[in-house]
Amino acid sequence: MRTPGLLLLALVVTACGSGPGGPGSASSPQPDPEREQEYAAVGTVLDAGRGPELCLGGVADSYPPQCGGPAVAGWSWRSVEHESASGVRWGEYAVTGTWDGETLTLTDSPRRARADDYPAPASDGSDFGTPCRVPRGGWAPAPPDGWQDAGFQRALLLAEQVDGVGQVWGDDGARDGFEGGAGDPERLVLNVTVTGDAAAREAAARTLRAAYDGDVCVSRADHSRRDLEAVAQEIRERDDLGVLVSGTGAHVDLEVVHDDGTLQDELDATYGDGVVRVTSALRPVG
Repeated sequence: MRTPGLLLLALVVTACGSGPGGPGSASSPQPDPEREQEYAAVGTVLDAGRGPELCLGGVADSYPPQCGGPAVAGWSWRSVEHESASGVRWGEYAVTGTWDGETLTLTDSPRRARADDYPAPASDGSDFGTPCRVPRGGWAPAPPDGWQDAGFQRALLLAEQVDGVGQVWGDDGARDGFEGGAGDPERLVLNVTVTGDAAAREAAARTLRAAYDGDVCVSRADHSRRDLEAVAQEIRERDDLGVLVSGTGAHVDLEVVHDDGTLQDELDATYGDGVVRVTSALRPVG
């Protein structure tokens, strides 16, 4: 069970102004400057005896489940369907409320979560296709054993050891729209991204082609995997963030309980624009 640490305080942003009809006119309703910002979230609400908590990170696969998160004020188990076992009550819900940095105070009735309540995962900008030009005569035929080909597997291991390696993947054409998402059995291109200049990329390509008889595409990486993992580890070791999930791909993806843009600005200033992408589990309403 992982409970987020100290959470960033939410900065409540209010707006005011006047429309063509003037303050309070029926034709231009004005926002209430005293109204607190509401946030929506979806996740497991669990009460193991300490009061209801909104589990926005991982949930231990046990029975009953185990997880922790910010406290939820205004919750009543009598008003929602839920499961219970061994003194623990839980369920997955879509909730709306205000946030003070530690507690989500409900402003609307919770309801059972639906699949479409969960936000789509953020794309890292990679489509896992092959950015290199198609060679004259087309791509080389895939080996008979496909992904299990011994040469392909050796090249994958070698790619992980290349200086400045970023991402490593195979492209069998599935992204091109083959029926059912299946790839092309005749195609398997090994893709590797590497930092450095053209000479570094060509040296990496020669190493990989010596192990794999199929096609190899080495393209440019903005950041090496090692550098991104070092950034991710540095962020995880901070005790002032409610980090839920972190991972690396073309950049560091970081999910926190709440960020109003302040954390994103700070990390951009520290590591450079786009090196870390922050998403907030609490999403502003309106």
